[in-house]
Amino acid sequence: MRQTYEPLNPEVSNSSAIAPIKNLVVVGGSTPETRPLVQSIKDTLEDFSLQLHTFETLTTVDYSLIDADTTVVSLTELDKPVFKDITPEEFLAFKTMFSTDTKLLWVTGGRLHEEPFSNMTVGFGRTAVRETPALQLQNVDIADLRSLKPRSLVETILRFQASTSLAESERNQLLWAIEPEIVVDAEGQELVPRLRPIAARNDRYNSARRPITHEVDTTKSPAVLRRDVDGWSLREMSRWGIPVDAESRIKIEVRHAVMSALRTSHGHKFLVLGTESKSQARFLALVPSLLSVVHAPKESAIPCPVSRLADADLLTELAARLVSMAVVDLLVGGETLVVHNPTDLLARVFATQASKKNVRAFFVADSSQQHLPDSWTTLAPYMTQSAIAQALPTDTACFVGLSIHPVNISENESTILSSLPPHCRKETLATLYSLVGWEGSSSAAVLGQLLQRALDDAQKDDSQGQTVASETVGIDDLINGLNPENPGTVIDWTRSQSHPVHVSRLDSAVFFKGDKTYWMCGLSGALGVSLADWMIESGVKYLVLTSRNPDISQDWIEAHRQNGVNVTIILW
Repeated sequence: MRQTYEPLNPEVSNSSAIAPIKNLVVVGGSTPETRPLVQSIKDTLEDFSLQLHTFETLTTVDYSLIDADTTVVSLTELDKPVFKDITPEEFLAFKTMFSTDTKLLWVTGGRLHEEPFSNMTVGFGRTAVRETPALQLQNVDIADLRSLKPRSLVETILRFQASTSLAESERNQLLWAIEPEIVVDAEGQELVPRLRPIAARNDRYNSARRPITHEVDTTKSPAVLRRDVDGWSLREMSRWGIPVDAESRIKIEVRHAVMSALRTSHGHKFLVLGTESKSQARFLALVPSLLSVVHAPKESAIPCPVSRLADADLLTELAARLVSMAVVDLLVGGETLVVHNPTDLLARVFATQASKKNVRAFFVADSSQQHLPDSWTTLAPYMTQSAIAQALPTDTACFVGLSIHPVNISENESTILSSLPPHCRKETLATLYSLVGWEGSSSAAVLGQLLQRALDDAQKDDSQGQTVASETVGIDDLINGLNPENPGTVIDWTRSQSHPVHVSRLDSAVFFKGDKTYWMCGLSGALGVSLADWMIESGVKYLVLTSRNPDISQDWIEAHRQNGVNVTIILW
């Protein structure tokens, strides 16, 4: 025990219990910070009758001096992390050191905080001891070099020497283990790594096997709302989902959002209204997913003005106008638009948009609808194709079916769609609304202009005092099984801040960007192909593989090319 706690005690050092250091090699001392440490080692151990050799860098080491009886102390990591701006000569010397049958004490500084490059050395060492069985390695990390006492370093060297000099039978009798890694914190306490359960990582791993949820404040920890075959659920958003240019965007804490993504000229987008986290200013934006917190490009987010309408009513109005714009903008003056079973709001905005472009708007509704305007054409239940053809205009350029209830769709809408001529454009709720937003790249400025146009039109008509009947639903209602039929239903995120959020595995997110090129060096065998397949599944669209002897099937490259993935092989 005394040799563990007091290795410099003369009584201990003179006893036969400690095997003497025959040959000591110290590497390091090229900076003012480490020179005193090297000198202290030399001064303290001068009475130990050993051969001591010092080298300032790994490239200057005479490896002929190193054998199984040599103890090597490397302080070079304290001068500069080896893997930081490493040169070929340094890497060769580094590999030579770790492939030698010797006792190696490798000292790093602040690898857990200030110098993460030093972690690469520790990781390399963990593998090296498996490939070089005779290499006896211990890593000691000094959190704060300024608080390190030279005497403590020498004691560490002697403890390492005492532990590694024991025979295998003697080691088995020890009551303590030879620690491969030690961290000395700023207070001088020696800490050793131990396996312990990490609940967050365990939950993330097990989430692939069973649903795991936590109550989360979604304003502080962003979550995404999705609907799948099992219904609606909130899932935590991976940090990979946060845009790399988030600092240059507007961070909006969503208060209300339209449940469905709306058709726009740049794909289906969700309409949201929320507040900017710093200024608390209100913004409107078209975004690709139902996030509790969105990072919208400044060009696509527009300020939300004061309105007589409640937030949910304003979103309902704007959503209707965006849908009508998606339909009418593609028509030209003189064409005929037929709209089937619209709500009062949709009928009003379709009529307004059609009037601006001199498009004729023709409204039809099933007889089950109540309080229909006299100008509308009423359709009896289950009309034949010939009867419907007589009821509809012969010059119909576009048909829009807005039947919400499934029964209404089965009565007449399917018959109408089948009776229309092939050149007629056909739109339904399924084409105008979607539960999935489009994640592809789109012009932020165009989306902002589109939303601003809808807002301007709504403000012009606001003076007429039109009422808007919005339908709202809370997050908890959706999670508990409620499934509104109206795709224009507005989600109220403010009813509760804390919600059950599903934990997700990191590999369930899209790691890679589709507009970036990724380069893989030397991985052109079966392992590389497997890794490339995973990267492609995770979002890669452009992949370059370089190798001296590539073993890549042309059929594999062609199969990915047909799926829109560009794989390039470069021989080097």
